[in-house]
Amino acid sequence: GALSAETAYDGLMEAGYIVRWLPGQGLPQGLRVTVGAREDMDAIADALAAMAQKAAKAHAR
Repeated sequence: GALSAETAYDGLMEAGYIVRWLPGQGLPQGLRVTVGAREDMDAIADALAAMAQKAAKAHAR
């Protein structure tokens, strides 16, 4: 996809979420996110969707 794990990691960290990027574990496109409440999960999903949409638009140019 157009949204890399590194870009998602950077965006989520900037938004204040604690995220682990996993290239050292052999998962260069892997992220680990620990979420407590449903509202937090919804907010992270919304943030990822917005980043993916932005990346797709940039990739389409």
